[in-house]
Amino acid sequence: MPRSRNRFTVCVGLACAAAVVNLMLWRTDVLAMADSRWLTALMAVWFVLGWGIGPGCLTALAIRSTDRRLPRSLAPVVAGAAGAALMSGIGWVMHAYLTDPAFMQAAMGASENADAHSHGHGHHQMSMDHQMSMDPTAGSETMSHIGLLTLLVPSLAAIVASVAYAFRPDTLGRHRVG
Repeated sequence: MPRSRNRFTVCVGLACAAAVVNLMLWRTDVLAMADSRWLTALMAVWFVLGWGIGPGCLTALAIRSTDRRLPRSLAPVVAGAAGAALMSGIGWVMHAYLTDPAFMQAAMGASENADAHSHGHGHHQMSMDHQMSMDPTAGSETMSHIGLLTLLVPSLAAIVASVAYAFRPDTLGRHRVG
């Protein structure tokens, strides 16, 4: 099983590298939402977890599943398509969260009329924006010009490299469970 652990490490490593590239593209927009160094670090970790480790693990799972179930000629194509579909889904959610203020508020559990509702004890409930000291509309113009496709390119390149590594010709028949 060392070969499959190595493939997993490569998939996750490449996906995390792609997430760091994406974070560099988004750094001013993503990290501007934080009001302290600790929150900045937490948001950077969240971004790498959500955009890097998650898709890397799913790509490794797609590679392992197709390698065991499909013919050698078809497995890389299906693994690449499955990895790309999974990454695109995660990418769409992350992009919508970072560019659409309504989606961000809904994802965080804030209602549109949070200021209108008071919950007991005479306290006025603050909106989600004020509670988290961030304005979800800040930087939306900057974020929206990048676009989803541009942000998916590093991740899709990581998927292609992961699939190419997993199904490279020098491993034919070595790690396949028969």
